[in-house]
Amino acid sequence: MKLNRKLSVVLAGMMIASMFAVSGCSNNSDSSSGESTSQEQKTAEVKDMTGDELVSSMGEENAVVIDARDAEEFKAGHIDGAINVFVDEAESKLSDLEQYKDSKVMVYCNSGKKSGKLAELLVENGFTDVYNADGVKEYEYNLVKGE
Repeated sequence: MKLNRKLSVVLAGMMIASMFAVSGCSNNSDSSSGESTSQEQKTAEVKDMTGDELVSSMGEENAVVIDARDAEEFKAGHIDGAINVFVDEAESKLSDLEQYKDSKVMVYCNSGKKSGKLAELLVENGFTDVYNADGVKEYEYNLVKGE
């Protein structure tokens, strides 16, 4: 009887020790996955921006506005000071935009589709602070005509 009791105590102790060992391994993997999560958070992503936010940000130092529409749409009316980079030609224009990689880059179009596509391309190419703003059909910007 005493032998069975001693065996039970030893087995219980081994089970408890095993649980601590397993949970210790589990905690190590959690901390390493936490590190990769923080690394992922450092990766830039496109942020949404309202028309009001774009307008109020235009005066900021180191901010640039990009119109993702084609040249004809741009000439018909664009935000004053905006750079025209048609989304379908954007890959060939990336070197021209290199100087804005660390700037606040605000992209707009008519509805958000072209600007969203261009904004994603910019982030994929190392731009760090990129916003997809409301389009001209969603917000009444003070547009100017011409080039």
